[in-house]
Amino acid sequence: MRHIAVTGSTGFLGKWLVSELLKLGAHVTAIVRPGNVFYANQPTHSNLTVVECDMRDSLLLIEKLDGKELNAFYHLAWEGASGIARTDHVIQMANVKVCLDCYHAARTLLCEKFITVGTIGEFMADAALERNVVSENFVYVLSKSFCAKLLKIASNDSPCKALWCTLSNVYGPGNTTGNLINYTIKELLAGNKPTFGPAEQLYDFIHVWDCVRALVAVGEVESPESQYTVSSDNPRQLKEFLLQVRDCINPEFEIGIGERKDDGTFYEKEWFSNEKLKKDTGFLPEYSFQQGIETTLKEFQER
Repeated sequence: MRHIAVTGSTGFLGKWLVSELLKLGAHVTAIVRPGNVFYANQPTHSNLTVVECDMRDSLLLIEKLDGKELNAFYHLAWEGASGIARTDHVIQMANVKVCLDCYHAARTLLCEKFITVGTIGEFMADAALERNVVSENFVYVLSKSFCAKLLKIASNDSPCKALWCTLSNVYGPGNTTGNLINYTIKELLAGNKPTFGPAEQLYDFIHVWDCVRALVAVGEVESPESQYTVSSDNPRQLKEFLLQVRDCINPEFEIGIGERKDDGTFYEKEWFSNEKLKKDTGFLPEYSFQQGIETTLKEFQER
């Protein structure tokens, strides 16, 4: 039986990943902050172990996980991934240190693979800065980019393989952030008109259930690449996605595309390619954007 550790296991992506791993028969150790009661309120599972640990203490983390014989370590915890904290360099740099410390713990414990996630925004921010387009929100994505580079150095020639999964925009049930999909649905259901910039840039969304399937598949590759892009591999102009969300609710509702200033960000088509992922794992998304929005909308309507 595979034994897998997961940080960030009570977050949007982490909850679905833990659920998928348990469904596949893995033994999962969910690492949570001291005092976190999420799993105390969930049905028990014989293959789930919950470990409370402050991940800033790497020696304690090693002690807590010693003897687990881990096959894979998924590090999803990242404070300040949404909201104003994305602009806080102190929080974001602390995240980088925690990630490197978790990798050190995984390597010390002779874990085979250390898998963590970045964002497609890393490519966008690098390209935008070259064009003198600057935003405080870049602090978050550039911290992710910096972390990926340091992790690559730390894992060089190590038997514990560090795998960086660059995610396109993940959405679906259980996401409580104000991301584009949630903002659009929430405003429309409230009878308000959501407003956007021109929304002409390329965009890609991947449903969370497809995303966790991809992450599981990466963890099972025998000779993996160091980086994979996880996307639906079907980028379109952002306004097409936004109009499709509106149409799922009511085609007659107003949507304010072009009513905000263009923020100058853009995405290249090749950034969304999941060709390496497909080649190494055979992964193909199962949920169309239409189906994904229907599952997300259903949860909003049931709240």
